[in-house]
Amino acid sequence: MKRYFSILFLIIFIRPIFGQALSPYLNLPQSPISAGAGWIGAAIPMKDAAGFYYNPANLGFLSKENNLSLFVMPQKTKWVPKLVSDVTFESYGAAAGYNFEKENEDLPLSIGVGYLHNNFDYGHYLMNDSYDCFSIGAGYDYILQFNLGFSIKSFSSVLSDIYTNNEIQTVE
Repeated sequence: MKRYFSILFLIIFIRPIFGQALSPYLNLPQSPISAGAGWIGAAIPMKDAAGFYYNPANLGFLSKENNLSLFVMPQKTKWVPKLVSDVTFESYGAAAGYNFEKENEDLPLSIGVGYLHNNFDYGHYLMNDSYDCFSIGAGYDYILQFNLGFSIKSFSSVLSDIYTNNEIQTVE
């Protein structure tokens, strides 16, 4: 009995630590739609090309109606320009999917893939954070709608260029 209680305690009360909590820019909403919705992109299904960042299962929902979605910030966004003028943020991505129900009504399945790239440049601090997110999601619609997704995220942080041993070295 103690073993089962211990496992239940761990499941309920221990919170995992994710890499996204280490750098605040990784928690920024990836699109204006997500920002306008109060950053609840994981909680509701969205028809947003960048909506799969927090919830890759959203690709199954998105691909029911959209075969291709693009998300591009045409220029770098100045982040807090009144405090620091050269800190910028840029993002772009794409999502593609297919709804198999269009060809066969007996197969209510939709599958989508997505890619998202973000870059946060700290300007004269010579620091840069960037990441790439690759996701796949599927949706099955039979009486209830079921969605499932998976993401792989690659992060890179360039902390600074430092002067050591009479040469400049990049710390990553």
